[in-house]
Amino acid sequence: MKGRDGALFDYVEQDRKVMRVVFFGLVLIVLMIAWHQRYEDSPQKPNGAPIVAENQVLLSGHVRNGTTIVYLSSGKTLHLSNGEGGFLETFANVVRRSRLIADKNQSAPIIAQLHSDGQLSVRDPQTGRTFSLQSYGEDNVAFLTRVLMGSHLINTNHATEA
Repeated sequence: MKGRDGALFDYVEQDRKVMRVVFFGLVLIVLMIAWHQRYEDSPQKPNGAPIVAENQVLLSGHVRNGTTIVYLSSGKTLHLSNGEGGFLETFANVVRRSRLIADKNQSAPIIAQLHSDGQLSVRDPQTGRTFSLQSYGEDNVAFLTRVLMGSHLINTNHATEA
């Protein structure tokens, strides 16, 4: 059917082609944003501020029986019982899972890094990942900074010589 009805169908078919191009363009944009978030602007990227202090620590244990932290520089250990470690237990599980997926050594140390701007990051040499911990809440970051950097060892009876 040509004429008036045929022209209408031609416009509808053109609109469908335009909509397909727009749809695939949007899908491409979403994929580019997802790639950028994953590989370029990830929270695992270090923040770029100079590192003012580093501490190598071993994390061991399980959520059910607490977490033990061994400070390699001093040889001291800290045991946080079940629930006492809070977010540290969760973070230790993230590190363990990353290493399990990458088929890496589960008992190797991680490196806590304190930056000049006060931010804390943790580098895992086994997987090559660096975790910037600022997005986990002020209280969690303050706790992790104290525990991972070893400043909790002042005036505490949890610390013992290894």
